[in-house]
Amino acid sequence: MKAPAQRRKGDLEESRLWHQLVFDVDCELQWIAEKKPIASSQDCGRTLTEALNMVKKQEQLEAEVNQHGGQIDKVLAQASDLVTRHHPASSQIKAKSGELESAWSELRRLLRARRAVVDWGVKEQQYLFDAAEVESWMNEKRNALASEDYGNDEDAARKLLAKHRALCEDMTTYRQWLDKLEVKCSELVSSDRPHVERFQKRQDELCREFDALSKLAEDRRNALEDAVCLYEYMRESADLEQWIGEQLQTAQCEDFAEDYEHLRELQSKFDEFTQSVKTGSERFTSCETAANAILRRNPPFARDVVKKQEKLRSAWNLLCEYIETRTSKLAVAEELHRFHRDVDEFEQWMADKMANMPRDLGRDVKHVHSLWQQHEALDKETRNAEPRLEKLVEEAERLKKAYPGGNAEQIGGRQQTLEEEWQELRNATDDRRDMLRAAFDLHTFNGKVRDLLAWTDLTISDIQSDLNINDLQQAEWLQTEHSSSMTLKIVERRWPETDTTMLIRFTSLLVNFSNDTPL
Repeated sequence: MKAPAQRRKGDLEESRLWHQLVFDVDCELQWIAEKKPIASSQDCGRTLTEALNMVKKQEQLEAEVNQHGGQIDKVLAQASDLVTRHHPASSQIKAKSGELESAWSELRRLLRARRAVVDWGVKEQQYLFDAAEVESWMNEKRNALASEDYGNDEDAARKLLAKHRALCEDMTTYRQWLDKLEVKCSELVSSDRPHVERFQKRQDELCREFDALSKLAEDRRNALEDAVCLYEYMRESADLEQWIGEQLQTAQCEDFAEDYEHLRELQSKFDEFTQSVKTGSERFTSCETAANAILRRNPPFARDVVKKQEKLRSAWNLLCEYIETRTSKLAVAEELHRFHRDVDEFEQWMADKMANMPRDLGRDVKHVHSLWQQHEALDKETRNAEPRLEKLVEEAERLKKAYPGGNAEQIGGRQQTLEEEWQELRNATDDRRDMLRAAFDLHTFNGKVRDLLAWTDLTISDIQSDLNINDLQQAEWLQTEHSSSMTLKIVERRWPETDTTMLIRFTSLLVNFSNDTPL
């Protein structure tokens, strides 16, 4: 009984192993069947959050399946061992083992497919999320870009322009983001996922909206730049117009000085003023350039800029005309003042010569000779000044023809006075010459008179002297000497008739001169 019992025990053990294998395989098939619906699901989530959660669930499922793979391998190993030992149910065991392997392979395939589904789901939802972010940003900025607020003044316009430039920089960033979305969209469209055409449609909508937004940004940037240029131009033109108005007051000045020195001072100040206006011309040129730049942009306020620039140009031209007019008037005033100055100087020179002309006629011949030399120097100086007088007369004639009216009358009066004073100086010089000549003759005559008187005194003394005559020879010699000294010939030689005539003429000149000028 031991042998049959032992065989029975072996058969029962083999049967148990078979049934245990069948149970284990069925349990594994049951487990695989439970996981298949999850692994074969095509749901990838309707939002990015759901898609990411499904990725996490997929990772958990993959981890569970990978962990359970050891149990599957153990069951398959048991089945292989039974087949190797030639179990009576080897054919059934192979069938069961094949069924388990097929189910397990199918589950692994489904897991890989599910992984692709959830991965594509994340990509799709990430694209849609990013697209929604871009669209939301564009909707948020559209009102700002469509705004017609360009600032009430230059400062406000500059601040708005700075904000707009920052927004344009953000648009550059979002443009790059949109380009990346374009790449993702191409990847999604080229996949075999269902309904992929919606991504291309979405991308096209985003591109159209972004292009429209870019057009709004460009238009607003141009409008803000126009506003800044306009406010800057209006400020610069207003400042320049005020400055031109201030310069016009100086250019319209009618002060042409009281004398030549004052005129030179005015001319110096006016030259500085003219130079400052030339420097200010750069501001006018800058305004012209700014106005032309604004007009080239053809803004809606171009007509206002044209009117403002025409007004500014008229003021500038008026300033230039006033400067040119005052320059010519100052040149005329310079000629007139220079003429009057030269006349004043010449009249002063003649007055000095008249005042400094000596009245002394000399104490003796030597003194008269010295005064005569001084008068000759004065006479020479006076004659040398005659070309200067002629030049002044010629200048007076020219100015009378160039500036008729009151100026010509004034110049003519001064010319007449000048010629009269010159003639008076020449007459005084000639009179002085005649007086000195007469004084010289007088002193010469007086000298001869004194010599004659001395001779007569000596002769009378000799005649009246008592001489002791010692002999006849001495008496004859004294008689001869006395006879010769008393002859008419000696008297005529000592007192010629010309000296008498000279004395009479000098006396007449002296009387005439004393009637006009006291000695």
